[in-house]
Amino acid sequence: MIANFMMPSISLASDFEEWMAGCALSFGGKRHSGEPIPNREFLPGNAWKLFEQEPRPTPAPESPISLRQPFINQLTPPKGDFSSGSSTPSGSPRARSSSGSSYNSQYPIPPAKADPLFVTEFFEVCKSPKGGYGAFATKDIEVGTVIMSEEPAFRATFGEVFYMYEGLTTEQRVEYRSLHGWSALAHNRILSIFKTNRFELSGTRCGIFLKSSRFNHACHPHATCTYKWNEELGQMVFTSINPMKAGDEITIQYCANPAKLYDNYGFYCDCPSCPDPTKTAAQDRKRRLGW
Repeated sequence: MIANFMMPSISLASDFEEWMAGCALSFGGKRHSGEPIPNREFLPGNAWKLFEQEPRPTPAPESPISLRQPFINQLTPPKGDFSSGSSTPSGSPRARSSSGSSYNSQYPIPPAKADPLFVTEFFEVCKSPKGGYGAFATKDIEVGTVIMSEEPAFRATFGEVFYMYEGLTTEQRVEYRSLHGWSALAHNRILSIFKTNRFELSGTRCGIFLKSSRFNHACHPHATCTYKWNEELGQMVFTSINPMKAGDEITIQYCANPAKLYDNYGFYCDCPSCPDPTKTAAQDRKRRLGW
């Protein structure tokens, strides 16, 4: 036996719009806004089709500004000529407000140099091209200017170094241990720092000067300062012997014979009067190996 099924009214729709309207009536008779749609049987003819469905809210368009693109623009060189007269389009994220734009002006300025270790009236201590730290004039300095007078942190013979080190303050110990120590002079770092940075004083003891130890070496006549122990003042006095411009590195002469620099300090001189340090190191290595 074949059962008779009543077809829903939506199956009799004559076109797609009527079918859609029937769906709206069959599934709850609600508009998108939640308001009821009038029952079809109470509307004459196809008047129910005049009740248009309310449009569903469309999603907000994606922002035309991409978070990824500005990042790519910073990494990708701009196309075109990078001569001094060229410029980038005003709408480019790399465009700068300064007049004229070269290739280097398209990218952020490198960060400023690191803060100096300390600053005095005449110089500041920063990273040096010679290696480690060095003192650089912060103003023009005339010949005969006393640029530094410093009392020793302690005086000692080699046998007294550890005892005198224990007498330093915590801050002085930290500053002492930040100094360069040539490892070939001693296996113990405290002792190697003393032997590398000591200044000869009157008598058998040597002095450690925490600030003055930052001066790098240059041979005469390229050294810009000389130093002398003043027993009356109890200070090491540094005096300029060559005129200096702001930014020049302040140097002293560690010893009169540059051939002894490596044995006593662990480096070869790079001043204009000395041979190239790389060649000197190679020759010295051959000499030590007996080649």
